[in-house]
Amino acid sequence: SWSPLIDGDRVIGNPGGPKGAAVAWELATGKVIWRSAEFLDQASYASPVVAEIEGVKQYVFLHNDGMTSIAANDGRKLWNWEKKYADVVIPTPIVLGNQIYVSAGSSPSTCDLVTIKKDGDAFVAQSEYKGKAQRVMKNAVSGSVILDGKAYGYSDKLGWVCQEVKT
Repeated sequence: SWSPLIDGDRVIGNPGGPKGAAVAWELATGKVIWRSAEFLDQASYASPVVAEIEGVKQYVFLHNDGMTSIAANDGRKLWNWEKKYADVVIPTPIVLGNQIYVSAGSSPSTCDLVTIKKDGDAFVAQSEYKGKAQRVMKNAVSGSVILDGKAYGYSDKLGWVCQEVKT
C-alpha cells in the first residue's frame, strides 16, 4: 500500500522480496535500474522518501524493523536504524536536513527524531528521543505535518497533538 516515489527519471518503490526490498525503475520504460540486495526487510505501508544527507542522495524506507536508507545512485544500503514496531507501519517519515521524524504504530514507544551523521565512509543513525517524548505522537494510520518546528498529528488514544520536534 506504499505510494511510489517519482524522482526525476526514476520510480522508487518498496515491493519487498528475496532479491531486494527496494527497487529503482526507469520512469519511461519500467526497466530495473537497481534492486537493493542488502535490504531484505518486509515491505511496509509507509512510502519511501528522498533525502540528501551529508551530500549523499538517498532513499529512506520506514518498515516494521526500523528505518533503512538506500543510496540513490546504486541501491546499496547506507545506514539502518533498528526499532521493532508491534503493528503495521503506515505513516511516511519526514526528512528535516540530517534528521528524520518518524511516528508509527500505537505501541508505547512510537515516535522518534533520528539524527544521521557520517562517520568516515559510514553513516550512523541515532535516536534523539527518550522516555516520554517517544510516547507523545502515536500515528497509527495517518501521518504528521511539521510546521515551524512543531509536529501536528492525530495521536492514537490521545487525540490531536502538537509536539516540539527538537525536544
